Amino acid sequence: MIHCRKGIPARTLDLSEDDLAVIRELNLITLKPVLYVLNISEDDIADPMKNEYVNESFRGSREGRR
Repeated sequence: MIHCRKGIPARTLDLSEDDLAVIRELNLITLKPVLYVLNISEDDIADPMKNEYVNESFRGSREGRR
């Protein structure tokens, strides 16, 4: 519960298979996978990491996986 109170996503918990089976019954939204969708220009498609917003989103998504 401390995890939840701190606002840390449940998907970042290091759980055994048995614990995970129990916690899945709670249907926590933070246990679900996250899909990041960004609207970028056609010019950025060849190398999206050159776009500052893509970079910022990527860094933010990596930090959320702790």
